[in-house]
Amino acid sequence: MQNSHLKEPEKNLASGIGQLEQTKIFLQTIVLQAILIGILAFIASSYFGKYTIAILWGGFCASLNVILIIWRMNNRSVPSMDASRQLRLMYRSVLERFFIVMGLLAFGMVKLHYTPLGIMLGFVSGQVVMTMTTLLKDTTYKDVNN
Repeated sequence: MQNSHLKEPEKNLASGIGQLEQTKIFLQTIVLQAILIGILAFIASSYFGKYTIAILWGGFCASLNVILIIWRMNNRSVPSMDASRQLRLMYRSVLERFFIVMGLLAFGMVKLHYTPLGIMLGFVSGQVVMTMTTLLKDTTYKDVNN
């Protein structure tokens, strides 16, 4: 525990700063997702017109996934919960994100009749941006502090 030497009010402040930093990283991720999806949609509109809207829909679903993560992180009601309650909330959050995002992807394919390849391209591109942003943040954080 890195904050074991802090008093209780200082721990709350330190955890709030950490949460603010995580939210900042996720917001940067959303911006990078929008830029990448915009570039992909522009390229698709130049060469394959039917994929443009599908790529945007997939990118929207990926961005919504990040927004749901941010919402759940900031929606903690009690900071000092027991482990079983935290695990239940985390499990619920995973299920919520899974069903919402998969439902939107399926809706785009079945009801809106967007091309599945375009939707998956947009969604996977957005997820790759989320993964890379998190990995790059972790490596730069370790380099600075070590």
